[in-house]
Amino acid sequence: MKTKKKSILRICLLHFTLFSVVIIAVFFATGQISNSFFEHALPIIDDIMKYEDKLKAEDYSSIPINKMRKSSFAVFDENDNMIYFSSSDILNDLNEEDIKFISDTYNGIWFSVLKFSNDGNGNSGYVIMKTRYDEKTKTDRVLDHCFIDNDYNILSGDMFPGRTKLTEKEFEILSKGILSSKKNIEKASFTTADGQKRTLAFISPLDNQSSYNIAQTRSRLVWLTMIPFLLAVILIETRFFVLHFKKVFRPLDDSIRDYEASRHFNINQSDVPQELETFVYDFTELIEILDREKRKNEQAYKEKQRVFANLSHDLRTPLTSIQGYSKAFIDGVVPEEKKSQYMKAIYDRVIDASDIIDSVYEYSRLEHPDFMANFAEDDFCEFIKEYAAEKYTELEFKGYKMEVEIPDKIILMSFDKILITRLFNNIIGNSVKYNDTKTTIYLICKEDEENKEVLITIADNGKGMPDDVRKSIFKPFVVGDEARTKTTGTGLGLTISRNIVSLHKGKIEFVYPPQEPYSTQFNITLNENN
Repeated sequence: MKTKKKSILRICLLHFTLFSVVIIAVFFATGQISNSFFEHALPIIDDIMKYEDKLKAEDYSSIPINKMRKSSFAVFDENDNMIYFSSSDILNDLNEEDIKFISDTYNGIWFSVLKFSNDGNGNSGYVIMKTRYDEKTKTDRVLDHCFIDNDYNILSGDMFPGRTKLTEKEFEILSKGILSSKKNIEKASFTTADGQKRTLAFISPLDNQSSYNIAQTRSRLVWLTMIPFLLAVILIETRFFVLHFKKVFRPLDDSIRDYEASRHFNINQSDVPQELETFVYDFTELIEILDREKRKNEQAYKEKQRVFANLSHDLRTPLTSIQGYSKAFIDGVVPEEKKSQYMKAIYDRVIDASDIIDSVYEYSRLEHPDFMANFAEDDFCEFIKEYAAEKYTELEFKGYKMEVEIPDKIILMSFDKILITRLFNNIIGNSVKYNDTKTTIYLICKEDEENKEVLITIADNGKGMPDDVRKSIFKPFVVGDEARTKTTGTGLGLTISRNIVSLHKGKIEFVYPPQEPYSTQFNITLNENN
């Protein structure tokens, strides 16, 4: 019988489905119980004011008033004219005159009515106060008041201008918030999106508020009871899920542990979940790549040892010469007529050794991740002119020619003068080192205005570049065999040049075959906005 392939997705779906069903069932049952408590609850004005966006847009018809049991609402403009009503029954119960007697409890403004028996003149009746809750003082502040007698005649006060008497309906509204024997009424003021002031009157069933409070308490108790049960379900399901996953991943885990111990990775593919088959294949490939990299690193280490051996040889050559010449001076065997020749030889070998040490130091410094170039904005054309003027004299003294082409304009860019000087010296120095006198060295600078780039060409018309060097010219410690036997050098000059150009966000390339009349040509591109 064929065994069914393991699947992480199938496991996740199984546990997710089981967990979801349990959670949904718990929430559904809790919600049903809770909703049953609120079946006869009292709708309040907050239920309709939560549709603030629709009220501001005056999209009153889209407010689901039918979801608020036996409730309705009407909207009045700033002149107390009714501009919308959700039910035609409102027209029989409410008119424009009634709106000013409704408490604005949503905004914290309401009417308070107190009965008095004698005001000193033998009158009895009621005192009506319009109050607002003050958030700063946490107290009720009286905004206005008036006195009325038992027949609702206004005795004093300007709370209701133009009125001398209130109706029984108006008194019931302001004193109890009752529109009729079966209806509550509240109002809330708001402002529309275009700045129009509106008043919403909300009419709801006259239910017992205490029943609402009891329903709310019971609902909270049900939800609180559900929390520990829900936590228990989560913990149990999580435990089963983790155990199931551990079982699926155990073969892979065992294989990895075996690899750590024996450096040999082996796993039965039938034990691998189908979603991880590609991963295991890639992991196996990765191990093979790591093994190859390990062998490559070992080879690189051997190569580095070879490089240091060459470097030691290059450094030993001038030091051996210095040692020999110095010993000759100490032993007094140098003829008088050759002393200056010996001293010059010692000086030349010191310069060679110093150049080798400087190259290695500069290479290490530029390779360090914390190295920071000293960038400063300057005229690049003027910099090259100054460099070329100084270099021209030096090359002419050594028997070489130099041709310079620099645009007669200002090119402002940010660059490190010391590093760019080292870049030019490295390339031009190679031209001098590996070519005969009378060789012409070219230094050409142009601007690519469209791409905001400076294009530099350094070339010569000498012997050209040997094939064995040209293929790996920018790698460290690369010199030609002939060069190594004839002169000292580390092969770091062009590697340092490449790093300098990289620090300036540019690029350098060896052009092969070179353009006429060059034998060796390097093109350097620097961005003016680097």
